[in-house]
Amino acid sequence: MPQRPLVFTHLHKCAGSSVRRMLYHKFKGLIARERMHIPEITCGPYGNLPMMQKRGEALPRGILLLADHTPYALYDDHVLAPGDVFRMTLLRMPLDRLESYFNFCARTKFIPDKWSRFIDDLGAMPEAEFIEMCRHFEHNSGYVYWFDPKTRDFEAALRNLLSYDVIARHDRLEELCEMFNARNPYGVRFYLGDVRHVNQTPRSTHLTPRQREVAQGILEQEFAIWESPAVQEAMQSRP
Repeated sequence: MPQRPLVFTHLHKCAGSSVRRMLYHKFKGLIARERMHIPEITCGPYGNLPMMQKRGEALPRGILLLADHTPYALYDDHVLAPGDVFRMTLLRMPLDRLESYFNFCARTKFIPDKWSRFIDDLGAMPEAEFIEMCRHFEHNSGYVYWFDPKTRDFEAALRNLLSYDVIARHDRLEELCEMFNARNPYGVRFYLGDVRHVNQTPRSTHLTPRQREVAQGILEQEFAIWESPAVQEAMQSRP
């Protein structure tokens, strides 16, 4: 059984559901099910750690494979088994992720009804509401939130992200596989054919040119992380 915890930080709308399933199938013969925490697979669909904590439920202990919507290091001390953590994540261009996030959340009712009513015509959303929606996205699912959840400091978030063993683009999963195969300590290999896309939200509506301009200004920190030369280099690093 592997003794080094593996954490996959699943950002919203970054092909994470597909990778979570691949992780389970690759490790189910090596790690006992009770030492994996993967929502919709080893626990309920709403069983990610932030939701469990919000409901006041007891969190798991001694986890060797954690793959859920859990920001950087937030639960390491009291959930993971001891040992150096091997971390991996997928990133996506901010405007593309914002658009996908809106379509997904509007369909699943994870955003207020006042925004969901524009699911068939995002371009009709008043600009003031669109700005509010962009800020909601940044606060609840932005890169700074994911990688420095406690203080939300840009420099700390960038530093924490760059400490990951594998950082890849959501649309270049072959590079995720290559980097993982070259760096992981588990003797496990990923292949592109192992990844089956399971949560492709239909795009019924898209950002207008004006909305893209507005969003790019609001999501300045998102782009600063995405466009950081160090992050771009990390995503393009090949074995």
